[in-house]
Amino acid sequence: GEAAPRARSDGWLDVFRKDMQSVLLAELDVRFHPIEGLLAALRTR
Repeated sequence: GEAAPRARSDGWLDVFRKDMQSVLLAELDVRFHPIEGLLAALRTR
């Protein structure tokens, strides 16, 4: 009888994990944007 609640909480964790992953990836993207711009500027010299 306890299988159902566990499955539901796992589903919530799955969604949470995916959300966190996309948030972290977006964060990294924003962080590395200036660095990419810097490298591009150095390359064009």
